[in-house]
Amino acid sequence: MPVVELCIRNSGVAPLFLSLDLELAFAQAIPILQPCSLLLQNKERIRELDIHNAGAWNLWNLVHFWPATNLVHFRILQRSQYAMPLELLELPLFQRNRQQAPRLHTLLLEHCAFDDGPAHELTSLQELHMSSCSVSTEGFKDIMKTCPSLRKLVFKGVVGKECPFTLVSMLPNLQELDLISYNFGIERFLDTLRMCPNLRRLSFGHITDNSHSYTPIDQVDGSWDETITMKHIRELDVGSREGIRSLQTVVIPSLTHLTLTCGHIKGALLEIMLRFISQHDKNLQYLKLTLRADTPDVVILTLPDLSGLVTLYIDVWNIDYHPRRVFKHTSLLKFYIQIWPPLPDSAGWEEIFHVEPKTFEVSCPWTKGPGVIEGRRVEA
Repeated sequence: MPVVELCIRNSGVAPLFLSLDLELAFAQAIPILQPCSLLLQNKERIRELDIHNAGAWNLWNLVHFWPATNLVHFRILQRSQYAMPLELLELPLFQRNRQQAPRLHTLLLEHCAFDDGPAHELTSLQELHMSSCSVSTEGFKDIMKTCPSLRKLVFKGVVGKECPFTLVSMLPNLQELDLISYNFGIERFLDTLRMCPNLRRLSFGHITDNSHSYTPIDQVDGSWDETITMKHIRELDVGSREGIRSLQTVVIPSLTHLTLTCGHIKGALLEIMLRFISQHDKNLQYLKLTLRADTPDVVILTLPDLSGLVTLYIDVWNIDYHPRRVFKHTSLLKFYIQIWPPLPDSAGWEEIFHVEPKTFEVSCPWTKGPGVIEGRRVEA
């Protein structure tokens, strides 16, 4: 306590950034969080507040932080993902029917639960991150209604009776959408794309489809009934086999940044991925591929010309991509390649050091592994 008060006094009128761990607070009152404390007397200076390991028995200690007139970033972070989710019934931000944080820009909720969203509009909220949360259908709807200015939405393993993605159309300003670890069909994912015409960046990780309404992933033949065109997307990040499969239905004419991550890739999935890259090769400036093949036969990776590519990142396992191929990308400024297992003879690597005229400065940072090589274009 004396140390905290000394820091507050010495900070003058500077903004405060707090991180509090309540794991050992149990149910008693925490002196530093009481109205008479020096900290709470200066609460208008608080810009960021991180609460770690709160419990239903001590969450009430936060009641005196509100209203937080100048709070910009608020995060609830839980260490254990195996305990019961933290109920937000006692959090004034959700329960009081008046504006509690008029300047709140970022809200992060980890391992929390709520049936109703904020009781008052969070008109300044730009980013909402929810990880391993349990939310009712009404809670999802409340979040969408009370956060009209949201530009970035991150859902990681959020559980609810109704999938929240059908509600994103209520967010007219949404520009970034990250979906990680979800259980819904590819068709529902495509519906989400239709309802988000202003998206600039889309990222989705593991998607498990239990609908059994489509051909198994290893039997994909590339035929679909329709194509979804997304004119506004600039950046796409796909992190699963199911997501790679969905690319055969999507056209993104303005795509400039593409990140693809896939394990156990082979056959039809690799063809879908390469076809998608070829369809968008003219505008691509950034390409990152992290691929793993578990087949005993080495898979050959052959990329198109990618005439506008600026940055190339390749990390492959049991996949053949010779470093020499990067030099055909005339606009390339830098590259990073990691191959495992490494090329069987060093001649394949040494070849790229003898390019004439010398256009790249190339190095092998062995501290990062024996199969790593990186380079950048030499300025004329």
